[in-house]
Amino acid sequence: MVLLSQINKQKGKISCHYSPENSGEEGYVSIDTETEVLLVVQKTEFDFNTDVYIDKVVFKLLDLVGEDSIPEELTVAWY
Repeated sequence: MVLLSQINKQKGKISCHYSPENSGEEGYVSIDTETEVLLVVQKTEFDFNTDVYIDKVVFKLLDLVGEDSIPEELTVAWY
């Protein structure tokens, strides 16, 4: 599970802070919406041996690109 907060969509980019597994640790991701290139990535300790959390954050942010209304916060869970 990963919590996305402070989700911000501006012309040409989307970004958010994220916290995996209610850990209290916070990372940050910013993506160019045209090229889907990661502009800024600040990983948490949870991401140094795996990209599971970063991948979930990136995929969710890219899903939100086409939306008119973006929530300030949301949770992504998987099994």
